[in-house]
Amino acid sequence: MTKTLSRLALACLFLFADGIEAQDATPTKTLTLFTTGGFIAAIQSIAPLYEKTTGISLVIKESPPTGNTPTAIENLLESGQKADVVIMEDWELRKLIDQGHLQKTSRIELAKSFIAMAVRKGAKKPDISTMKNFKKTLLNAKSLALSDTPSGTYLSRILFPQMHISERLRIKTKSMRPANTPS
Repeated sequence: MTKTLSRLALACLFLFADGIEAQDATPTKTLTLFTTGGFIAAIQSIAPLYEKTTGISLVIKESPPTGNTPTAIENLLESGQKADVVIMEDWELRKLIDQGHLQKTSRIELAKSFIAMAVRKGAKKPDISTMKNFKKTLLNAKSLALSDTPSGTYLSRILFPQMHISERLRIKTKSMRPANTPS
């Protein structure tokens, strides 16, 4: 999977690098890239080849997409920092496009991501084959742990409100920052 993501990320970088024009019409020598944790390994693995092949240096900034931290991509862009390429989850990217930080026509889908669910070791695997069963499982759970990343944010800010269960889950839900994730 990392090879596939690496190829996709490399293709994306080549595409963006070829389309970037400096304001003074001189060739771009540095490409600034903001990305979330999901793509960082792929980008870092292909960066040396990209730089060697194109002669363009990459400045790579790994950050959470949003949040209270000043290093969140949304906050970096709000504060006036510039990025030539932003790679992040689609729903967060669309928000930045709507806010005018990014060009709508430059958006390219790079990958599909899935959210997984697990239960404690020894616990019975719940039936979540229907939305009704999934909702019942969430409501009956003694506790929930969500990652403090875009997937967890999606669940807490979009899916659970759409399911009309946010308030009932809030008291038993803990947000967890995965290891090796910038704060």
